[in-house]
Amino acid sequence: MRSTGFFFSVAAALTLPIYTAPAFAQDAPPPAQNAVLPAITVSAAENRVLRDRVIASGLVRPVEEVQITPMVQGQQVAALLADVGQTVTAGQVIAQLSTSPLPLQRAEIETALAAANAAGDTAAAAQLQSALDAVSADLARAELTIKRTDVKSPVSGEIATRSAELGAMAGATGAPMFTIIRDGLLELQADVAESDLVRLAAGQIAALTVVGGADALSGKVRLVEPTINAQTRLGRVRVSFDDSRLVRAGMFVEAAILVAERDTLAVPVTAVGRFEGAPSVMIIGQNGIAERRMVQTGIRDGGWIEITQGLQAGETVVTKAGAFVRAGDAVNPVMQTATLAN
Repeated sequence: MRSTGFFFSVAAALTLPIYTAPAFAQDAPPPAQNAVLPAITVSAAENRVLRDRVIASGLVRPVEEVQITPMVQGQQVAALLADVGQTVTAGQVIAQLSTSPLPLQRAEIETALAAANAAGDTAAAAQLQSALDAVSADLARAELTIKRTDVKSPVSGEIATRSAELGAMAGATGAPMFTIIRDGLLELQADVAESDLVRLAAGQIAALTVVGGADALSGKVRLVEPTINAQTRLGRVRVSFDDSRLVRAGMFVEAAILVAERDTLAVPVTAVGRFEGAPSVMIIGQNGIAERRMVQTGIRDGGWIEITQGLQAGETVVTKAGAFVRAGDAVNPVMQTATLAN
């Protein structure tokens, strides 16, 4: 009986279900985690109006200066009728020279002429005519000399300098009595690099800024000088002011001369880098993968640069070409919201 009970216990134990411990979470393989992509600022290639400018600077000078010297030598300055800064008209008397002893000389010549006429009854006709001609010529010269003691301005304009002094002897040597800025016209005479000189032409519009001035002035290219300074390798452009009254000779002025203006495809300047010596940008496709694109550039205007080949409007480019983005990288593109100034 004891033996039978033993076998029954063993058989019962063999038929009982086997206990299995539950599986805990830490025993399962960890779920896949999404990779954190670097946030990269991007911009869209877009059409903008870009302006190509040549920057030049120099001094304001008269377009034309007229120097006035006396036509009569050896006469004292008797009167000064105009001063520096005054506007005069063509033919206006601006100074007078002393006429002494010119009237006395004229009177003597007139007396000699009367005497020659009175001698007509007694002198030979040929001799009389010769004497009359000589005295008449002397009289004409004397009258012209008296007229020329009035120093007149040959042009209209503004008096820039006056060296004449009362009582001084007038002469052709030395400083001119007056210097006149013809019609009061001033211009900027600016030096530019030889590579820029060939891009300039008469009639181009210029924005002019006086050093320390708050407002920009307007003007146009009047003349592009045809030669280059052999020492400095600079050329000269002359820019006229639309209103010369707003400047003075000797002022230092900077000009931004408009060479070209067009509506064109552009990206931020910082988006363009160099790859193997040529310009390139890094574009981001719809899949978020970076790709290098070789481009050709044109006008640079402020913070923007023209793309003439290699991109289409709407394509997304990395705003800063120097960012740590390589071709084939997956990124998280963040569109730039700040507006770049032209």
